[in-house]
Amino acid sequence: MTEILKRNERIEIEERLTKDFGIKLPLQHQFIQQARDKIRIFTGNLGAQDLIRLSKLLTIDAIGLYFAFVKEKEFRLSYDASILYGQNSKKVIELNENEARAWLKGQDLENRWKKQGYFLIKYNNNILGCGKATQEKLMNFVPKERRVNL
Repeated sequence: MTEILKRNERIEIEERLTKDFGIKLPLQHQFIQQARDKIRIFTGNLGAQDLIRLSKLLTIDAIGLYFAFVKEKEFRLSYDASILYGQNSKKVIELNENEARAWLKGQDLENRWKKQGYFLIKYNNNILGCGKATQEKLMNFVPKERRVNL
């Protein structure tokens, strides 16, 4: 299923992004619903009808950037969207060097911050992705292909 989100759906995502992470997006963009819970963002000059026609010719992964996982009350920015748009976010968890190394390897961390919810993960002014803090741990969503062997 490929669907260009309607204006009211786009506004809802933008408001959630501002409320949850303090992030404002570029003025011109389209959101594309790739699957039931995956949203892509496209910032090019093609209109909605052009994107729909293009999606019939290409795999939708070739259009735009995987932006967010959205499911009921959950809203998690993708790894790339976190890095591209999250630099000025106010909802961050700062890691020390050892935690940053473990994070980049794909490891969950103990929640020493005692926060809960989704946060952008930061080390030395660098965004390292988005994580979910539960009572016990900070869950890691760094994609396997982006993890490093330090």
